[in-house]
Amino acid sequence: MERQPICEIELVVPCGEEDTHSVRLAVYSWGEFELVWTPCDDWLGAFGLMAPCRDWVREQLPEKFQDDWEWRRQLVGALAKVGVSAVPVLIEALKDSDGDVCQASAEALGAIGDPQAVPALIQTLKDSASWVRQASAEALVQIGTPAVPALIQTLKDSAWWVRQASAEALGAIGDPQAVPALIETLKDSSEDVRRASAEALGKIGAPQAVPALIQTLKDSASWVRQASAEALGKTGDPQAVPALIETLKDSSEDVRRASAEALVQIGKPAVPALIETLKDSDWWVRQASAEALGKIQALQAVPYLSLFQSDSHFRQALQQMNAEPLPLSQAVPFVARQQHWAVLMRALPYEGVVEAVSQLGSEAVPMLINALKDSDKDVRRLSAEALGKIQDSQAVPALIQTLKDSYWLVRSASMCALVKIGKSAVPALIETLKDSDWRVRKASAEALRRIGDSQALPALQQALQQEQNKHVRSEIQKAISEIQRRNKR
Repeated sequence: MERQPICEIELVVPCGEEDTHSVRLAVYSWGEFELVWTPCDDWLGAFGLMAPCRDWVREQLPEKFQDDWEWRRQLVGALAKVGVSAVPVLIEALKDSDGDVCQASAEALGAIGDPQAVPALIQTLKDSASWVRQASAEALVQIGTPAVPALIQTLKDSAWWVRQASAEALGAIGDPQAVPALIETLKDSSEDVRRASAEALGKIGAPQAVPALIQTLKDSASWVRQASAEALGKTGDPQAVPALIETLKDSSEDVRRASAEALVQIGKPAVPALIETLKDSDWWVRQASAEALGKIQALQAVPYLSLFQSDSHFRQALQQMNAEPLPLSQAVPFVARQQHWAVLMRALPYEGVVEAVSQLGSEAVPMLINALKDSDKDVRRLSAEALGKIQDSQAVPALIQTLKDSYWLVRSASMCALVKIGKSAVPALIETLKDSDWRVRKASAEALRRIGDSQALPALQQALQQEQNKHVRSEIQKAISEIQRRNKR
């Protein structure tokens, strides 16, 4: 039985010393060709059998095939034009010794898109040359859904780069049947594979992957966390909001930015949490939240952003939603009515806020007392300043405690606040003359001196007899002298 060729191709070959023209070759396998037609047959008739092109195909082409990778690439190009019938030969060509030929073969198979090439392309994902692996992965993407089951199986390959390429291909194809396997691969030992799996799930947009992606926001590798945040943004699922808010505090700037952008993509459901995040002690978190609120066009956030209007980033967020900042005399009472005291506390260091909060009077005192314990020394200092303006005696015990603050400006502001509160602070200040910290005793003596209440004299005189610290003794003596002088007038 006569052997049948797999396909026929056209190839330009030399014919004599200077001429070239196309000939038709029958292809039996990769590297096995036979000339079936040359135009010399038409031009020369019977003498066509003596044409130089026939000699070249018979004698030179096998040698060129063995030694010249560029000729083999030309052969791949010719096979690609044939289409599906050339697929078996192109599959053979995937095993060529030259990486560029393998790459061209993979590209040709992708362009043809025949599923029979899938097993061979899967094998080529293990090639030692990265460009060959890339071409094979792209070919599988072009083939699409028929390649998905094999790619899912390849997620279990022993080589991490094969698992990574498979995850990337599955994401590019976007078939939901890959989701369970990709969720499992989020636990892969390779961070490259975990990242590729998170990215793939984001491209597919699978809602069932959200819980697993939320967990992956805690991954040890920052670029895995970044990919997970980006994927959650693409799903648009509001259940991701709390985790993304928390990730705004990530140590990696890229992760923080990805989380902020994901919250923008989720949109309106993220707004309440973003407003709440304006209370965060981290300036970057507050800034990221403000930017996200601006991009979402969250007009309900205008009063909150107005608290921080002295900061250009917050003004820019307001501009993004075409909103003017509210006067602090309106913004502060509004936020207080919403019971967002923690946001007000965080806004204290911004221009004009202390004065506006002070206008709230005793209503603001619990928040300000709590703010005296904040990690931000400026918040503690300005809280004491506001309490001094309000002059509510319920703040005295907390202000007394703040006389022990590690930052001297906080201690000074607390002492000034106690002075402004006046006589109702005297009993607590007298008691504090016995404190174990000499700085507290000195501050108490100074406050009593500035208040000038004569009921403090006996306690000051007794304290002077017992005091050993020269700085405190000096302050007590000045207090006694000034109070006595005032009361003689």
